Amino acid sequence: MQIRDYRQEDLAAVQRTWRECGWVDDDDGAAHIEDFLADAHTRVAVLDGEAEAAAAIHDGTLDHTGTSLPCAVVTAVTTSRVGRKQGLARA
Repeated sequence: MQIRDYRQEDLAAVQRTWRECGWVDDDDGAAHIEDFLADAHTRVAVLDGEAEAAAAIHDGTLDHTGTSLPCAVVTAVTTSRVGRKQGLARA
């Protein structure tokens, strides 16, 4: 297993994983994943050359009693069926 930054060529594998998880159910929904990931810091776990898990983090700000604080939010974590059988969800 290798963990690395998301690359554009991982998009089809990430879309497949989101379908397997039930987060999108058609090509129209899957098409929006690219836009979602464009603003994220995303890491993927790769097995046999294919991204089988992905975690996306978005930067943001949090207003606390009138003070804007920078923050990062984990906005998506998905693991394919193959990845779950290999323990990627835990990793």
